[in-house]
Amino acid sequence: DHAVSQPAARAVMVSVRESLTEMDPKTFKLVGLLAESWEQTKPDTWRFKLTKGIKFHNGEAWNADAAIANITRLSDKVIGQTSVPQNSLVKQAVKVDDLTIDVITTQPDPIQPLRYAIKWEMEAPNWMKENPELIPIQAVGTGPYKFQEWVKGQYVKITADETYWGTPKPTIKDVVLVSRAEAATRAAGVKTGEFDIGSSLTPELCKGIKCIPITPSDTVFIRPNT
Repeated sequence: DHAVSQPAARAVMVSVRESLTEMDPKTFKLVGLLAESWEQTKPDTWRFKLTKGIKFHNGEAWNADAAIANITRLSDKVIGQTSVPQNSLVKQAVKVDDLTIDVITTQPDPIQPLRYAIKWEMEAPNWMKENPELIPIQAVGTGPYKFQEWVKGQYVKITADETYWGTPKPTIKDVVLVSRAEAATRAAGVKTGEFDIGSSLTPELCKGIKCIPITPSDTVFIRPNT
């Protein structure tokens, strides 16, 4: 599924595709995205009201049918190898009306809405059904950027969606993410102006470059079995 666990791929995919919910980067609170609200109607059921007026980049409508198609696919234990571990309790998604769905879980899950903010982005269901061979190498989402081109091991091109439904609107028209395996090559590209941004540089390579440090941690995360 697009190797979505890789940082470079994630940078592309979260620009092209969107999820039901997301974490506000400033407040760290859960906010709506493709879902405008949600409530737990039963111990094993969460009801999501979907955001109206959204279309995928190919013109398909975002609605309950699209949400159910994506949730069913992402919760498949074979297809959803990167998504299922983030939300393994989904049993079924049921349509209530065109902009409302119920997600039924195998057991009561108080943080079900939070789980959709991690690797559960939605894509155009009819496009996926008609083009299964393109799913691993392209993407059709609802995000601020539209997928343009991917050349394996070289680059990915995305372009701003001028009709993007959400805020903020994209301010850079075209973005090219270039793949360079060597950190020294990435640093040199930033210094010469070939690249605007380089990632994963060592402190030594940051000399002469404006770098944002990331503090390492011995424990990345702890996930208790609840």
